[in-house]
Amino acid sequence: MRATRQLVAPLAIALAASASIASSHDALARTEPLAPKQGCATDGVRVFVYDQGDASTIEISTRLLPIGGQRATCTVDWSRVALSSPDQTSATPTVAIVQSYVDHALEAPLMLADGLSSAIVPAWKGDVDERGKLVSLRLIVEGTASGLRVEVPRDTFPRATTNGARAERRAKGARDATARFGALGELAITAEGPGPANAFGPTDSLGEVAVVVEIVPSGAPLTQPIPATIAVLGMLRATIPLRVLELSPENDAGWDEAARYAYAAAMNGDPLVASLGAHTLAWLGSGLSLQAVRIATTSDGPETAAVPAAVATAVGDPDARVAKNLGGIGRFLPLGRPSTFKKALIKRPELDVARAKAARDAVARLAPVQPEELVKLAVPALLDRTVPVDPPAAIPKPGATPIVTPQPTEPALGPTDAPTPLATRRHRRSPARRHLPLGLLFGGLAAAAALVLAWNESRERG
Repeated sequence: MRATRQLVAPLAIALAASASIASSHDALARTEPLAPKQGCATDGVRVFVYDQGDASTIEISTRLLPIGGQRATCTVDWSRVALSSPDQTSATPTVAIVQSYVDHALEAPLMLADGLSSAIVPAWKGDVDERGKLVSLRLIVEGTASGLRVEVPRDTFPRATTNGARAERRAKGARDATARFGALGELAITAEGPGPANAFGPTDSLGEVAVVVEIVPSGAPLTQPIPATIAVLGMLRATIPLRVLELSPENDAGWDEAARYAYAAAMNGDPLVASLGAHTLAWLGSGLSLQAVRIATTSDGPETAAVPAAVATAVGDPDARVAKNLGGIGRFLPLGRPSTFKKALIKRPELDVARAKAARDAVARLAPVQPEELVKLAVPALLDRTVPVDPPAAIPKPGATPIVTPQPTEPALGPTDAPTPLATRRHRRSPARRHLPLGLLFGGLAAAAALVLAWNESRERG
């Protein structure tokens, strides 16, 4: 019995030492700093939504910094940005134009709606040095008469976050509405004129949930002017096409007016406006065919409309200028707005022989028209070259880690703030975790040695 007690005491001490070693390694793993040693960190985000009725503008900006002051390759996955209608029953808004900015400079490519398809929103990837980099995006969105909800998931930006990084949400509109900001609440906004001023919304620390800005119209009409770019977009992709669909074959003055507006747009200095004008001429010159997208002196197929030689020469090839000067990708069409195309598809004006002839005749009557006669019909440029507002500066918290990588969480989701689920990935064990089995091994060896020593002592005494 005494020998047994002599064995138990050393064994208990050895096992306690083993547990202590394992516990120390486990504690080291739990307290291991979350600060990454390389890569990119997000130093602030700003989301601005400007409601303008049938079309709206979205601007998203972020500031990126390299971790540890080292040059790093960073990615901002803009394709994660999600658009929807607040009532979840109206058609999903479509992106007409995508403009990308880096350090306040507009960068190619300019992504355009391709026919009826929404413009592709590409990710940005580039090198960031110790000076940091500002990466911004402007989306011109159509189909927002019922409002717009913009959700920017946290994983759109690098997960690492600088100390004190903040997320700024701003909303304004040309009509009275309610702005909602997910779990941060909502506020009533009154109609305001163009520009970034008088936009309202909360700013808080950049957390782990999506940044949400939602505008729900009150039902009141537009009471403030909208930006010229949005007005031109509406004129060329809604007003003129819808006016043409309502013209009677006998209304020569109405047909002439539509043809002249299209001709004036086709000679605009802005390649984007010129492209829409040329496509409108192709639609009219083909007898309102939905297939025509080009103009030439002679037609060589359903996609080409014949127009007077003087018109074809004066217009040239605006699509080529869009690609060369703007890096444009996508075929931007006057009937490309889904609501406009739907009405054209219902009307099928090309099947009305008299209406088709009236459209072709109006284009033919453009032959003697001189460019100076169209000056009064000129419209502003469609492309907005103003730079999106920078994200808010960080407000560092004293004593906090300069850069941390928050761990993925599963926050409680409200009905208007549901972030995109994060894909779970299998992570390698931390260095402390990799050494944990080694600690248990040493503890086990110590216990065995103590057991053998106690056994030998008991034999000698016996």
